[in-house]
Amino acid sequence: MGEVVAGFASFYGDCSNDIVELRALRDGLKMCERLGYTEIQANSDSTATIMTVMKGRHGNWKGWYWMQEIQVLINRIKPKISFTYREGNRAADYLASLACEQKRDLVFHGENQLPQELRRITREEALGLAVICF
Repeated sequence: MGEVVAGFASFYGDCSNDIVELRALRDGLKMCERLGYTEIQANSDSTATIMTVMKGRHGNWKGWYWMQEIQVLINRIKPKISFTYREGNRAADYLASLACEQKRDLVFHGENQLPQELRRITREEALGLAVICF
């Protein structure tokens, strides 16, 4: 775990969890490409998203467009996309909740722009601290 370079929270409106996961992955990959990062590590706690990316296609027509964009980005920036348990994805969960609460898109550049709670989460993850969820 390194320092936070950038982050985002996008409000996608009313759509399925599968579509939200695909759009968030696409948006994250696009942000990495814009910032000049390649061969990054992307994690998702959605097995459906990981399986869709591994297959290279989405079974639902609503996911087709997002999957096409993801495939183009994968070919350009060569990310490693892996499954992580929910506990390992707390920062992403926090950002998703933030976008839903505020009903708007947010972009953060650097750790100093992150909300205090998110800074705490990223520091705990960087230190490898155990997380107990109930």
